[in-house]
Amino acid sequence: MSTSAHPELVRFADCTDQPWANGGGSTRVIAVGGDSPGGTFDWRLSIASVTSGAFSRFPRIDRVIVLAEGPPMTLTIDGEEHLLEPFRPKRFAGEAVVTCETPQPSFDFNVMTRRQVCTAEVSIRVGSGHVSTSPGTLTVIVVLAGSATVRSADGHVAELGRFDSVRLSSAADFSVEPQGRVALVRVTSAAR
Repeated sequence: MSTSAHPELVRFADCTDQPWANGGGSTRVIAVGGDSPGGTFDWRLSIASVTSGAFSRFPRIDRVIVLAEGPPMTLTIDGEEHLLEPFRPKRFAGEAVVTCETPQPSFDFNVMTRRQVCTAEVSIRVGSGHVSTSPGTLTVIVVLAGSATVRSADGHVAELGRFDSVRLSSAADFSVEPQGRVALVRVTSAAR
């Protein structure tokens, strides 16, 4: 996976709202990559506006969802109920039949990866810390609540608001405001 020379900052306000494949909600793509046959993505990070109803299905895609704003919701995945609490990543298969029950509209952070092409790890961070990078791995910090400052090893500083993100090209230190949360996402090529 290629990386640029400097961190890539993406402002959520600059991302275009797009309807879900099934028309049941909308999403803003904050990062996407790959060129699988048919022009489909290999990986995608997005913020979705969610109400009660069915999720779109994505065959051969692995998904991780994180409730970023709103009360706990119930996901029914292939007939089994799961309580989705804020800032707790939930992994499931994109081809699963998924419905959502939520008492009010919410925002979810979503990571999708094409199975057998790449995999993703999503962890939630608070306070301050250090993030390393490695060749061939996409590393992205996404603010899910509050704001954060990211200072990369090459001296670049990014001030991030809610749902803003930065794609790192080198190691970085981050600081999250009190009560804030960031998602650290690493996407790596699947072993062949």
